[in-house]
Amino acid sequence: MTIDILPDLNILTIITDDLDELSEHAGTAMNPLGPSDRRGGTLVHMALGDIIVNQGRVNQPIHIQGKVPHDVYRFALKLDSTPGQWNGIPLESRHMLVHGPGSEVEGSGGQCWATVTIPRTNLEDQIDRRQVPWEPPSPGRFSTVSHPSVEELARQIDTVRRGLCSGDITPGSTQAADGVTDALVSTLSGATFESRLTPDRRSRWRSTEIVHMTDALLAESEPITSVGELAIRLGISQRWMREAFRLAVGTSPKQYLTAYGLRGARNDLVTEMPSESSVADVALRWGFWHLSRFAEVYDDYYGEHPSQTLQRTGGINR
Repeated sequence: MTIDILPDLNILTIITDDLDELSEHAGTAMNPLGPSDRRGGTLVHMALGDIIVNQGRVNQPIHIQGKVPHDVYRFALKLDSTPGQWNGIPLESRHMLVHGPGSEVEGSGGQCWATVTIPRTNLEDQIDRRQVPWEPPSPGRFSTVSHPSVEELARQIDTVRRGLCSGDITPGSTQAADGVTDALVSTLSGATFESRLTPDRRSRWRSTEIVHMTDALLAESEPITSVGELAIRLGISQRWMREAFRLAVGTSPKQYLTAYGLRGARNDLVTEMPSESSVADVALRWGFWHLSRFAEVYDDYYGEHPSQTLQRTGGINR
C-alpha cells in the first residue's frame, strides 16, 4: 500500500490493494463482487475549499454503497468506457448522475470515475446568480444529466489533479474550486435532464429496489445462502430476481449472496480473537457449511486463507 499526502492535505493520493482503504477516503463502501487478484485501485482525494473531488479507478468488479449527506449535492461521472452502473443505470462518458440530498449511492463494475461533492448553498447560489434552468432532484432521489460538456467537466477535474501534483496549483487555491464550479454549472446550464423514467429505466429502478430489499433481508435475518429461498422471501420468481440483479448490480443473486457472506465473515475474522473463535465458527455463522470450500472461495476473494486473517489481525479492531 502506498499513500502520498501533499501539503495542507489539499490532495491525498492512495494506491492500495485494500478496498477498505479506498472506501474510507472515497466516503462509500466498495465491496468486491467477485474473486480477483487485483483487489485495490487508485484514489485521488482533492479538497478544494468546501468542494471535495474524488477521482479514482478500481481494479475489479465492485459494489459501491453509501448515502449522500443532506447538506450537499453529489455528481458522479464516468471517465472511461468500461462497464459500470450507478443506481441501476449504465452511464456513458457524456452522462452524469446527480444525487439529491439523502439519496442512496449505488454503483457496480470496474470503473474509472470521479465525484464532485459541493454544499447545497454554494451550488444553489451559483445557479440562482447565473439563472441556470435547473430543478434539483428531491431529497432521496437522483436524476441523470446528458450533455457533451460533461466531458469538459471531467477534463477540468483532471487539470486540477495534475496542477496540484505538479505544484502549478497552490494548495488552498480558490481559483481551482471556482474552475470546477464553473464547469459544473455550465454542464447543468446546457444539459438534457433525464429524470423521467422510461419503461427501461422503470425496470432498472425496480431492480435496484429489489437489491435494497435483499440487503434489508440479509441484515435482519439468519444467512440466506439459497437463491430459491431468497426469491421466496422477496415474493418474486427466480427468473425475475436474476434479471433484477443483472440490471442493478451486474451480477447473479448467488454471487451477490456469496460476496455478502464473505464480507461478514472477513469482518468477524478481523475483529475476533483466535482464542475465542475459530474459522469454522465464523464460516458456519455466515452460512458456509463446507469449510474447505469456504477457505477456497475466501482465498479467491481476499488472497489469503481465513486462518491467516484470524491470526494476523487477532481482534485488531477491538
